[in-house]
Amino acid sequence: MTLSAITQKDLKELGAKPEDLEGVVNIINTARGTKYAMLLMEQKGNKIRASLRSELGRGVNVARIAERYGGGGHPLASGFTIKGKLMKKKGKWVIKK
Repeated sequence: MTLSAITQKDLKELGAKPEDLEGVVNIINTARGTKYAMLLMEQKGNKIRASLRSELGRGVNVARIAERYGGGGHPLASGFTIKGKLMKKKGKWVIKK
């Protein structure tokens, strides 16, 4: 999996809006060796939106992953929303509930 995360602080520092991130997960999905990509986007109201992408032949059904967290979609493009805040701890992204 190739993972990227965007916090509200990141958006503010960049002068960006959540809609500016549309399609970013597709770019992440092109990284060499990626079976599937996930973009975690912190949203207002203590929520995190996740977008998942894969491609035919990679053997990953991202809809199954999304369904575990109450989301859904298609085998190659899915998403979910959970409660929490993104934090970096010891160099890794964690979700604080």
